[in-house]
Amino acid sequence: ATDVFEKEPPVDERILRVNSIGLSPHIGASTSEAQERVGVELAEKIIEFFK
Repeated sequence: ATDVFEKEPPVDERILRVNSIGLSPHIGASTSEAQERVGVELAEKIIEFFK
């Protein structure tokens, strides 16, 4: 399994043709759930800072 590539692989990269793995673009943090979690965590850190 791999999480991300250090550099975007060339289009003809062999790993892109392997049927037994799943690959996704770098949009994991772009979901509404991820954005909400980031907002909540940021708010918690700001509140903790001012305590």
